[in-house]
Amino acid sequence: NLMNLHAEYLERENKAKIESQAKILALNNDVISKQRALNIIIGVVAVLSVALALALFQNVRQKKRANALLEQRVRERTMEMETNNAESLKALEKSNQQMKRISSEVNSSTATIKGLCKLSNQDASVVNAGQYISKIEAASDKLQSGILRTLGIGENVAS
Repeated sequence: NLMNLHAEYLERENKAKIESQAKILALNNDVISKQRALNIIIGVVAVLSVALALALFQNVRQKKRANALLEQRVRERTMEMETNNAESLKALEKSNQQMKRISSEVNSSTATIKGLCKLSNQDASVVNAGQYISKIEAASDKLQSGILRTLGIGENVAS
C-alpha cells in the first residue's frame, strides 16, 4: 500500500508539474504572440516613417528646384529691367539735350525778334523797314521750325 501511495504522490506531483509547465507554456505563447504583434506594429511604423521621410525629402528637393528656377527668372527679369532703365535714361537724356537746344534756338529767335522790333521803333525810316521785316520773318521762321521739331511734326511743314 505504501507503494501505491508513493506512486499516487508522484503522479500528483507529475500532474502538478505538467499543469504548471502547461501554464508557463501558455504564458510563453501569449508573450510570443504579443511580441509578434508589437514587432509587426514597429515594422509598420518604421516603414511608414521611412516613406514619410522619403516624401519629405522629395518635397524639399522639388522646392529647392522651384526656388532655383524662380531665382533665375528673377535675375533675368532684373537684368531686362536694368537694361530697359538704362535705355530709358539714355532716351531721356537725349530728349533733354534736344529740348535744351531747341529752347536755346527759341530764346535766340525771340530775342532777335524783340531786338528788331525795338530797332524798327527807333529807326522809323521806310527804307530800313523792309530789312527789319525780312529779318523778323527769318527769325519767326526759325522759331516756328524749333516749335515744330519740339512737337515732333517735322520741318517740312509749309508756313
